[in-house]
Amino acid sequence: MSKVEEAKLKSVRGSYKGHCTQDIKNAERLLASEHVDIIELTIIQERLSRKLQEITSMDSSIMIKLETSEEIERDTEEMLTFQDSVFLWI
Repeated sequence: MSKVEEAKLKSVRGSYKGHCTQDIKNAERLLASEHVDIIELTIIQERLSRKLQEITSMDSSIMIKLETSEEIERDTEEMLTFQDSVFLWI
């Protein structure tokens, strides 16, 4: 994987993370509402689960390409922090 491909994959991964963050905000908004829409929450949960699988796959591809221990440590920490926040919802 070239540096350009790696950068593109990181960009796509970032976009997926942004979508997950928006889904979590929507789930929190739904839970705070007077009438909780269980169907919508289930849809969000399924979407988060699917996206997390895709993000995990991208993380693996990116991790293989990282060269220094600092890059690996930084990316791993970011990955785990993000996954922890999503796991609360799936």
